[in-house]
Amino acid sequence: MSTFTLRVISALVLAPIFIGLVIIGQLPFLALCTAVVWICALELASMRPAPLGRSGSYDLFAPVWVTVLLFATYVMGARALFIAPPIMLLSAAPAWFRSDTDPTDLSVDMCWRVLSTTYVGLVIFWILLRGRPDGLEYFTFAVTSTWANDILAYFVGKTLGNRRISPAVSPNKTSAGAAAGLLAGGAVGAVFAAVISTSILAYAAVGILLAAAAQLGDLFASMFKRAGGVNDSGAIIPGHGGALDRLDGLVFSVPVLFLLLEMAIL
Repeated sequence: MSTFTLRVISALVLAPIFIGLVIIGQLPFLALCTAVVWICALELASMRPAPLGRSGSYDLFAPVWVTVLLFATYVMGARALFIAPPIMLLSAAPAWFRSDTDPTDLSVDMCWRVLSTTYVGLVIFWILLRGRPDGLEYFTFAVTSTWANDILAYFVGKTLGNRRISPAVSPNKTSAGAAAGLLAGGAVGAVFAAVISTSILAYAAVGILLAAAAQLGDLFASMFKRAGGVNDSGAIIPGHGGALDRLDGLVFSVPVLFLLLEMAIL
């Protein structure tokens, strides 16, 4: 079975489950977010460069702290964001007690832990966006624009792409694919605006912005993978790789949309 066939089958199986939990919301959606945090955090820990030491039980600090933040956000809403900075900084604590880390690598190890925890910690914005009265439609908007960007960027990049936009970080990302992804996001924004009867131009621009955020999330995840010397974050999803390989765009696009709504820009 080809990789493409596996990708399609996996998408047909997992996408309805993901969308179903988004629609249900409440505790099932919280469970989904918690699972995403744990899987992605452990994938990031497994990608840590060899000089920073092997992964182990100390890598559970990050998902545990972020899970606490998720539940606090579910109960308290945006007020829980005030405890986010110390939680992200505390995630670096295991580096101080490592016996197999060279002192010269300590600061790099701490940066890796804080960055990776902050990255998966952005999933708290999934809770915040879905928790809004209009959360279902806007979360759907974020998911649709992000996935449209991924799909069109993939096919156009494979067909027409020859100029790499970031060879050192993500050798497969091309300018043609990136441009196609932005257009896909804009098209989704225009359709969404037509459905809710608002400014098509404004929401097309937001769709482009969400697609751009998704591409940055993808590049950010690729940075971790290149540093760890791996092509995929894991192998949990046949044909796709790890959970982070498929959700990296949403990790960035959902917070952008939430902030636009909270600042009354939309």
